[in-house]
Amino acid sequence: MKKTFHKIGVLALGIVLIASSCNKLKDFGTTNVDPSATNKPITSALLTNVLTTVGAFASSNTSSLYCQYYSETQYPDISCYALNAATPMANYSGLLYDLQNIIINNTDDATKATAALNGSNNNQIGIARILKAYIFWVQTDRWGDLPYTKALAGDPNVDFDTQETIYKGMIAELTDAIAKFDAGAAVKGDIVYSGDITKWKKLANSMRMLMSLRLSKVYPSATDYAATQFKAALADGAGSIATNADNFTLVYPGGNFKNPYYNMYDGRKDYGESETMTTPKGLRTLPPPQSC
Repeated sequence: MKKTFHKIGVLALGIVLIASSCNKLKDFGTTNVDPSATNKPITSALLTNVLTTVGAFASSNTSSLYCQYYSETQYPDISCYALNAATPMANYSGLLYDLQNIIINNTDDATKATAALNGSNNNQIGIARILKAYIFWVQTDRWGDLPYTKALAGDPNVDFDTQETIYKGMIAELTDAIAKFDAGAAVKGDIVYSGDITKWKKLANSMRMLMSLRLSKVYPSATDYAATQFKAALADGAGSIATNADNFTLVYPGGNFKNPYYNMYDGRKDYGESETMTTPKGLRTLPPPQSC
């Protein structure tokens, strides 16, 4: 009997010590807080990150190799049309998630006031929605059916939507994004259009028209979905891209911020038989490309 009480006493003491030691975790203060990181997304930085990346995403090294805009040297597998096992899944946790974070932070009542320091909530959301549509557009054209309707909601077990569903969803997204823009503060972090909402609207309408054209063989009639959506985008009062000044183009400022292609090749130079490449560190010779 004494042994039983002894065991109970030891167990009770152990529970008390564990419970009290758990409270001591507060004594660590900010030990586990990384001072160089932030747990509060800065929406302007997220937007800049997406815009600096989306150019390379859209052009795709694989696509450029296939149409011989440039060639590989040491490893010519893709140049020889070897199977490309790449998938778009990394974009869901990268570019698309950054854009979804912009939308969430500008929508949530607990964060929208802070997010508004980087521009109108509605305008940030509108730009993010247009860029999301752009990325999904490139992805579905490459891979077909993808997670779309329920994607970016935190559930990894989502169904793949048909390409038709994705296209109609993107057109609806763009249409609504245009309507939701307002005359609020300019969006910070916009290194393409510098917060000019009129140009973002033109981009969205141009995307709507191009998407509609790609559906024209599925809906060939003049009264079908494709023609109806094209006419609606063309007639929209916000207009569409009509001059080079409205192009969706990322202009690199130079210096330490050069176009990535600059580091690979800067045009043919007349330096004899070899092909040269200009880099910030000077000139170096490229080996001749291997044949398939």
